[in-house]
Amino acid sequence: MGFGVALTFFALASLFYTRLPERIPIQFAFDWTVSNWGNKIMIFTLPAIALILAGAGYGKNKEWEVSATAGQKRINQVALIACQLFVWCMGAYIFFLYARLLE
Repeated sequence: MGFGVALTFFALASLFYTRLPERIPIQFAFDWTVSNWGNKIMIFTLPAIALILAGAGYGKNKEWEVSATAGQKRINQVALIACQLFVWCMGAYIFFLYARLLE
C-alpha cells in the first residue's frame, strides 16, 4: 500500500509539474501566509520521502529481527506506519494547496 500511495504522489506531481510556476511555496506560517519559496522541482520531495518510508517498511532488517522483542517490533511497526500516514496526509494537503494555485 505504501508504494501505491508514493507512486500516486509521483504521478500527481508529474501531472502538475509543467503547470506550476517556477517558484512555489514550500513553507507556510501559522496564519497560512507563505514563509518560504522554492523551485518547482521541490514538489517531488514528499513523494520521494513516501517512497523511502515505503521501502523501509517493506524491507526486513535482520538486526531488528534478532535483537528486538515482540513489543519493540510492534512499536517499530506502529512508528513506521505513523510516519507514513503523516507523510501521506501532508502530501495530500500540499497537493490540494498547489491545485488551488493552478485555478
